[in-house]
Amino acid sequence: ALEEVEMRGNVAEGEGGAVFFDKAGSQDSVITFRNVLVAESRVIQAGTYGAALLMEGISGTRFSLHARQTTLAANQTPSALRLDMFDDGTLEAVLTNTLIYSTTHAFVGRENAGTVAITHTNTLVYQVTNVHTTASGSPSFSASGQVSGDPKLDELYRLRAGSAAVDAGVNTGVSTDLDGEARPGGSGYDIGADEYKGSAGRLRFVQADYQVAENGTSVSIAVERVGGNSGQVSVQYATEDGTAQAGSDYTSAGGTLTFQDGEALKSFTVNIKDDTAFEGHEAFFVTLQNPAGGAALGDPARAQVTILEDDVSTAGQLRFQKSSYTVNEAAGQVTVTVERVNGSSGQVSVQYATSGYSARPNDDFIPAGGTLTFGDGETQKSFTLTVLNDTLREGDEEVIVALSSPTGGAVLGSPSQTVVHIQDSHNIFLPLTLRGRHVDLQRR
Repeated sequence: ALEEVEMRGNVAEGEGGAVFFDKAGSQDSVITFRNVLVAESRVIQAGTYGAALLMEGISGTRFSLHARQTTLAANQTPSALRLDMFDDGTLEAVLTNTLIYSTTHAFVGRENAGTVAITHTNTLVYQVTNVHTTASGSPSFSASGQVSGDPKLDELYRLRAGSAAVDAGVNTGVSTDLDGEARPGGSGYDIGADEYKGSAGRLRFVQADYQVAENGTSVSIAVERVGGNSGQVSVQYATEDGTAQAGSDYTSAGGTLTFQDGEALKSFTVNIKDDTAFEGHEAFFVTLQNPAGGAALGDPARAQVTILEDDVSTAGQLRFQKSSYTVNEAAGQVTVTVERVNGSSGQVSVQYATSGYSARPNDDFIPAGGTLTFGDGETQKSFTLTVLNDTLREGDEEVIVALSSPTGGAVLGSPSQTVVHIQDSHNIFLPLTLRGRHVDLQRR
């Protein structure tokens, strides 16, 4: 049995890019699949019907595959599943809620002797040229409840919002999916190894309070998407006067932020106006409104921006040296530098913390936070963010690090937040990858 197993990027010399089952002997055998994903496998010498999954019977007996909730996607083989029978026995495959994406032949039967039978229920095929193909003999094909439409798979071959596979399956009695999440997730069973659990998410400011020096030129305001990132969503933003007035203290700003499917972070900039009059600290507000695409507003949907009078102190401004950093996840860590500009008198400090991310804490990075203390005359401090290398192909991800709570008369400069881009180090999956709690091949 193969249960909750993921096989991606496997390579075979001759046949069965992912799995090759070869049955001999007189005993009947049954192989079972439950929540199995096979993707990106290939065969070096594929031939006309080279398959990602190959079952071969070479003796007079019954050899069966019973598969529930299977995904065969983007395999670089001419066919997804092929059954070859060379003796007078029976070779059969019974599949339910199967998703097949991007191949020439979905099911191939080769009947040199005996009987080959393929039965499948509620199968979704997309970008497939031939659903049933006879290589030789007279194999039988039986299909019911066929489903059409784009499965909308992400880079990990999980379902995205709007997938034709969602709620399109029959009840297979399988209570979880490939990732151990409960089935069904909606009004019905989804087709394939994954059960859709996406949400459009909530849109909110990364921080409720921002500070910027009057001579800081601009302030960058970040908006994050939490609780789900499925589908395209948008939200409007606008500035609102407080003690600071648009036109004299800052330039009013407004517009729409659009998050594409899978995106979790956007930002906009508000320009600050410096003047020669002493006015003390002043503040204005930024607000989010009118979310669209199924997203909702999160908290905070209103943030305060304080403009700090630039003539108050010579303690300086504390800001990140760069507005963004890029690190490959295999590197293990990235050094982030905070600098002190426009003054360095006295001891000052500032807090830093990871405050927003599309990367997952403790899976993709270790959350960081603390206080940086600058002695009199010191102008630079650094800290290290640890990134974690995993075996998943998950695309590039982002972590936000923000500065807050300056002391000793210092103020926050711009940028007061930086984005760390974590590059995925696993663009190619080579040998066999098995994920799951049960991997056991049985004969009976």
